[in-house]
Amino acid sequence: MMSTQSHGITHPMIRIALGLSSALLLGGVNAITANSAGKAMAAEPWVSCLYNNKSIPCRRTFLCADAPCDRFKIEWKDGVHDTYTRVKDGAARNVGFYKDPRGGEWMLRGYAGSFGLVNQANGNTIIFDMSLEQCPNSGLSDLCAAKPNQPSAEPQQALAILLKQLDAKPLGLYDGVRLLRVNKQGSGSLTVSVSCEREQWRVQGSNNSQRRPSFYDAPFLAAPGISSTWVCTGPTRVLE
Repeated sequence: MMSTQSHGITHPMIRIALGLSSALLLGGVNAITANSAGKAMAAEPWVSCLYNNKSIPCRRTFLCADAPCDRFKIEWKDGVHDTYTRVKDGAARNVGFYKDPRGGEWMLRGYAGSFGLVNQANGNTIIFDMSLEQCPNSGLSDLCAAKPNQPSAEPQQALAILLKQLDAKPLGLYDGVRLLRVNKQGSGSLTVSVSCEREQWRVQGSNNSQRRPSFYDAPFLAAPGISSTWVCTGPTRVLE
């Protein structure tokens, strides 16, 4: 799913205390994989999820025909998705280590049907099927604890400055992503999408002089600090 750099948010590596209490063993990794047979290759319903303590709905799809399944995809409501493949067991029954397609290693820890993922290089965290209100009282509370050393947003954000210089016009909010139009020299335009929650952006499409649209499947790029700029703080309308 998300590589060690794919979301552009870096934190000091957090240390995870692996408790062996019975509470942490409930709903562990073995239970996650063993119960996946009937759900294989079918997306599960959208649930509450956290990415670095930011609430974004997500859903899981197991990518195996049979159980136990050691490979799954997480799709986020803002359009980002990635795949995790189990590579080794952890010290406890509810712990396992997974890799994303770019080689990033994540530690998965299960708890009562939910689970948390921690990127071993940059400390990024994902919590599946749990809200920010529920997390502090769960067996994954250490993953949603406040991070006092988390860097603050930069006052001068490169993407926001560039979009301002290009006279980008906000179009509205669609499926959790802000869309902006940039007119090209001569004729035509580009549509830029910005995920303020995840601080990422990409060129989503373009129109030529005949107003014929082209859509791209470009990956999202990091835009740290964009959430504190005019791109994300200005008023916007919801597109349908």
